[in-house]
Amino acid sequence: MQNSEPNPDVSSGMPELNRFIEEARDGNDSSFEKLWRHYQPKVLRYLSMFSRDAEDLSSEVWIKIAGALKNFVGDASAFQGWIFTIARNAATDHSRKEKRIGVKAEINENDWVRSDSSLLEVTDLLKGLPADQCEVITLRIVIGLEIEQVAQVMGKSASNIRVLSHRGLTQLNKDLVKSGYKRGGGQ
Repeated sequence: MQNSEPNPDVSSGMPELNRFIEEARDGNDSSFEKLWRHYQPKVLRYLSMFSRDAEDLSSEVWIKIAGALKNFVGDASAFQGWIFTIARNAATDHSRKEKRIGVKAEINENDWVRSDSSLLEVTDLLKGLPADQCEVITLRIVIGLEIEQVAQVMGKSASNIRVLSHRGLTQLNKDLVKSGYKRGGGQ
Protein backbone atom coordinates (compact mmCIF):
# COMPACT_ATOMS: atom_id res chain seq x y z
CA MET A 1 0.00 0.00 0.00
CA GLN A 2 1.61 3.24 -1.11
CA ASN A 3 1.03 6.45 0.78
CA SER A 4 1.19 9.31 -1.70
CA GLU A 5 0.72 12.02 0.93
CA PRO A 6 3.86 13.58 2.37
CA ASN A 7 4.98 12.55 5.83
CA PRO A 8 3.23 15.02 8.17
CA ASP A 9 6.04 14.87 10.72
CA VAL A 10 8.46 16.27 8.18
CA SER A 11 6.31 18.31 5.79
CA SER A 12 4.44 20.28 8.46
CA GLY A 13 7.68 21.87 9.63
CA MET A 14 9.55 21.59 6.34
CA PRO A 15 10.61 25.25 5.90
CA GLU A 16 11.75 25.47 9.51
CA LEU A 17 13.56 22.11 9.36
CA ASN A 18 15.21 23.10 6.08
CA ARG A 19 16.46 26.29 7.74
CA PHE A 20 17.77 24.35 10.76
CA ILE A 21 19.59 21.93 8.45
CA GLU A 22 21.21 24.76 6.54
CA GLU A 23 22.21 26.60 9.71
CA ALA A 24 23.51 23.42 11.37
CA ARG A 25 25.51 22.64 8.25
CA ASP A 26 27.09 26.09 8.66
CA GLY A 27 28.03 25.25 12.25
CA ASN A 28 25.11 26.68 14.23
CA ASP A 29 24.94 24.55 17.40
CA SER A 30 21.48 25.80 18.34
CA SER A 31 20.03 24.63 15.01
CA PHE A 32 21.76 21.26 15.35
CA GLU A 33 20.20 20.90 18.80
CA LYS A 34 16.76 21.68 17.32
CA LEU A 35 17.28 18.98 14.69
CA TRP A 36 18.35 16.58 17.43
CA ARG A 37 15.25 17.39 19.50
CA HIS A 38 13.02 16.81 16.47
CA TYR A 39 14.55 13.55 15.23
CA GLN A 40 16.06 11.96 18.37
CA PRO A 41 12.86 10.27 19.64
CA LYS A 42 12.36 8.58 16.27
CA VAL A 43 16.01 7.56 15.99
CA LEU A 44 15.90 6.12 19.51
CA ARG A 45 12.68 4.22 18.78
CA TYR A 46 14.22 2.79 15.61
CA LEU A 47 17.49 1.77 17.27
CA SER A 48 15.64 0.16 20.18
CA MET A 49 14.44 -2.46 17.70
CA PHE A 50 18.05 -3.57 17.28
CA SER A 51 19.69 -3.12 20.64
CA ARG A 52 19.20 -2.72 24.39
CA ASP A 53 21.96 -0.11 24.09
CA ALA A 54 19.81 2.15 21.91
CA GLU A 55 20.75 5.32 23.79
CA ASP A 56 24.49 4.66 23.45
CA LEU A 57 24.02 3.68 19.84
CA SER A 58 21.99 6.84 19.23
CA SER A 59 24.83 8.94 20.63
CA GLU A 60 27.18 7.30 18.14
CA VAL A 61 24.72 8.02 15.33
CA TRP A 62 24.47 11.72 16.24
CA ILE A 63 28.25 12.00 16.44
CA LYS A 64 28.43 10.59 12.90
CA ILE A 65 25.67 12.96 11.75
CA ALA A 66 27.49 15.94 13.28
CA GLY A 67 30.73 14.93 11.59
CA ALA A 68 29.17 14.42 8.16
CA LEU A 69 26.56 17.20 8.20
CA LYS A 70 28.75 19.76 6.43
CA ASN A 71 28.72 17.47 3.38
CA PHE A 72 24.98 16.76 3.44
CA VAL A 73 23.01 18.11 0.48
CA GLY A 74 19.22 18.06 0.48
CA ASP A 75 16.03 19.10 2.20
CA ALA A 76 14.35 17.88 5.40
CA SER A 77 12.87 14.85 3.68
CA ALA A 78 16.28 13.80 2.35
CA PHE A 79 17.81 14.56 5.75
CA GLN A 80 15.39 12.19 7.47
CA GLY A 81 16.30 9.40 5.05
CA TRP A 82 19.99 10.21 5.47
CA ILE A 83 19.95 10.04 9.27
CA PHE A 84 18.07 6.73 9.24
CA THR A 85 20.60 5.33 6.79
CA ILE A 86 23.33 6.30 9.27
CA ALA A 87 21.28 4.78 12.11
CA ARG A 88 20.75 1.56 10.16
CA ASN A 89 24.46 1.27 9.38
CA ALA A 90 25.32 1.85 13.05
CA ALA A 91 22.76 -0.77 14.13
CA THR A 92 24.18 -3.25 11.61
CA ASP A 93 27.73 -2.64 12.85
CA HIS A 94 26.56 -2.98 16.46
CA SER A 95 24.74 -6.22 15.68
CA ARG A 96 27.84 -7.69 14.02
CA LYS A 97 29.91 -6.71 17.04
CA GLU A 98 27.39 -8.34 19.42
CA LYS A 99 27.45 -11.55 17.36
CA ARG A 100 31.25 -11.66 17.56
CA ILE A 101 31.18 -11.04 21.32
CA GLY A 102 28.16 -13.23 21.93
CA VAL A 103 25.86 -10.64 23.50
CA LYS A 104 22.19 -11.35 23.06
CA ALA A 105 19.41 -8.84 23.78
CA GLU A 106 16.00 -10.12 24.80
CA ILE A 107 12.97 -8.61 26.43
CA ASN A 108 12.57 -10.21 29.84
CA GLU A 109 9.40 -10.35 31.90
CA ASN A 110 10.78 -7.76 34.35
CA ASP A 111 11.46 -5.31 31.48
CA TRP A 112 7.74 -4.75 30.96
CA VAL A 113 6.40 -1.42 32.08
CA ARG A 114 2.70 -1.54 32.87
CA SER A 115 1.79 1.73 31.09
CA ASP A 116 3.68 0.69 27.93
CA SER A 117 2.91 -3.02 27.97
CA SER A 118 0.86 -3.01 24.77
CA LEU A 119 3.64 -1.16 22.92
CA LEU A 120 6.16 -3.63 24.29
CA GLU A 121 3.94 -6.54 23.27
CA VAL A 122 3.76 -5.22 19.71
CA THR A 123 7.52 -4.55 19.75
CA ASP A 124 8.07 -8.12 20.89
CA LEU A 125 5.82 -9.39 18.08
CA LEU A 126 7.71 -7.21 15.58
CA LYS A 127 10.96 -8.79 16.68
CA GLY A 128 9.43 -12.18 15.86
CA LEU A 129 9.13 -11.23 12.18
CA PRO A 130 11.94 -11.81 9.72
CA ALA A 131 14.51 -9.02 10.17
CA ASP A 132 13.78 -7.26 6.87
CA GLN A 133 10.01 -7.21 7.50
CA CYS A 134 10.54 -5.96 11.06
CA GLU A 135 12.77 -3.15 9.82
CA VAL A 136 10.38 -2.12 7.05
CA ILE A 137 7.42 -1.96 9.43
CA THR A 138 9.46 -0.06 12.01
CA LEU A 139 10.61 2.49 9.45
CA ARG A 140 7.20 2.81 7.76
CA ILE A 141 4.75 2.60 10.64
CA VAL A 142 6.66 3.47 13.80
CA ILE A 143 9.03 6.08 12.35
CA GLY A 144 6.76 7.26 9.51
CA LEU A 145 9.12 7.18 6.53
CA GLU A 146 7.75 7.07 3.01
CA ILE A 147 8.19 3.94 0.85
CA GLU A 148 10.94 5.61 -1.19
CA GLN A 149 12.82 6.69 1.94
CA VAL A 150 12.67 3.18 3.38
CA ALA A 151 13.92 1.81 0.06
CA GLN A 152 16.83 4.24 0.18
CA VAL A 153 17.67 3.46 3.80
CA MET A 154 17.55 -0.31 3.25
CA GLY A 155 19.09 -0.33 -0.22
CA LYS A 156 16.10 -2.11 -1.76
CA SER A 157 13.58 -1.24 -4.46
CA ALA A 158 10.31 0.49 -3.56
CA SER A 159 8.35 -2.51 -4.85
CA ASN A 160 10.39 -4.84 -2.63
CA ILE A 161 9.62 -2.57 0.36
CA ARG A 162 5.89 -2.73 -0.46
CA VAL A 163 6.01 -6.54 -0.56
CA LEU A 164 7.97 -6.77 2.70
CA SER A 165 5.59 -4.32 4.33
CA HIS A 166 2.51 -6.25 3.19
CA ARG A 167 3.93 -9.60 4.31
CA GLY A 168 5.09 -8.22 7.64
CA LEU A 169 1.80 -6.48 8.40
CA THR A 170 -0.14 -9.61 7.44
CA GLN A 171 1.98 -11.73 9.78
CA LEU A 172 1.83 -9.10 12.53
CA ASN A 173 -1.97 -9.04 12.24
CA LYS A 174 -2.09 -12.85 12.60
CA ASP A 175 0.24 -12.69 15.61
CA LEU A 176 -1.82 -9.94 17.25
CA VAL A 177 -5.06 -11.92 16.76
CA LYS A 178 -3.34 -15.02 18.17
CA SER A 179 -2.25 -12.94 21.19
CA GLY A 180 -5.86 -11.96 21.86
CA TYR A 181 -6.02 -8.54 20.22
CA LYS A 182 -9.10 -7.62 18.21
CA ARG A 183 -9.51 -5.18 15.37
CA GLY A 184 -10.44 -1.76 16.63
CA GLY A 185 -7.95 -1.78 19.50
CA GLY A 186 -7.65 -3.30 22.91
CA GLN A 187 -7.67 -6.87 24.08
